[in-house]
Amino acid sequence: MNMDWLLAGGISFVIYAAIFIYCITKRRWTQSAIWVGLVNMALVGFHLVAPIRGALDPGYLGYSFGFIQVEAGIMVTLVTGLILLAALASACVAVLNARGRPMILLVLLDLLFAVNVSFMLIYGILTDANGFSIQLGEFLTIPSLVSFLILLFVLAVPLWLSVYWGLKRLNPVTSSQDETSSA
Repeated sequence: MNMDWLLAGGISFVIYAAIFIYCITKRRWTQSAIWVGLVNMALVGFHLVAPIRGALDPGYLGYSFGFIQVEAGIMVTLVTGLILLAALASACVAVLNARGRPMILLVLLDLLFAVNVSFMLIYGILTDANGFSIQLGEFLTIPSLVSFLILLFVLAVPLWLSVYWGLKRLNPVTSSQDETSSA
């Protein structure tokens, strides 16, 4: 199948961004909630096309991101689709300033990816500092130093901060007292 994957990703992003913006319009957010929402929207962005390609592109290589390794085929669609939907739901949970149980999804997803990215960075530096890169499709490969900095400052650090933010909101009573006392 000859498909413009950049166009497919762009259309997907518009749809997911519209859902995120709709959640923002509910006006329950704080500045930190917007920031955590954007961290999770970055995860959405990294997974925009994989679910579609997994289902429609017989030449797709599969999905590989740290500990998460999925062979080409429909499993790519299922795994990356679940990650994408969980990231979108987490972004919405954040900007809707949810407390308690809804925050479990955000904490678990962000913790999974924080550990995954951190492991990749540590392992990459210890084994072969020049040997890892970010490959987005077959046409864009980001070299090792730039990849390291992107993974560190765009994913790892923000994800760990997001986990911390979410953990503070797991207990609805404590989290509302924290915000009242800090105001």
